[in-house]
Amino acid sequence: ATVVFTQNLKRHVECPTEAAEGATVRAVLEVVFASNARLRGYVLDDQGTLRHHMMVFVDGEPITD
Repeated sequence: ATVVFTQNLKRHVECPTEAAEGATVRAVLEVVFASNARLRGYVLDDQGTLRHHMMVFVDGEPITD
């Protein structure tokens, strides 16, 4: 997967476009977070859930699960 973050997030934390392998969105994000630990706190809350103001798109379509 190719993971791209918005300019809004890039204003707060370095998060270049990155290729990552994984069978699920969560697995792909974990690969990205492993190489960029600071990014995790901007995307996920303390319980490891996607923050309410974040959206994830797969092939241009928003996902909710």
